[in-house]
Amino acid sequence: MLAIPGTLVHALLGHIDWALAGLFAAASIPLASLGARTALRTSTERLERRYGAFLVATALALLFLDR
Repeated sequence: MLAIPGTLVHALLGHIDWALAGLFAAASIPLASLGARTALRTSTERLERRYGAFLVATALALLFLDR
């Protein structure tokens, strides 16, 4: 519920790139289906390890590539 007023304020201030938001919205539907099928076919341990590796890689990228 708190995302709605925040989104409205940013929209009114012109901070939202609606073309990019539409692209993300359009891509999220087929990719969510693909992600769900992948999650059902993959073991929990493997999913946890891959997600952890993704988080570590993201943290390292934010630490070292954003300079």
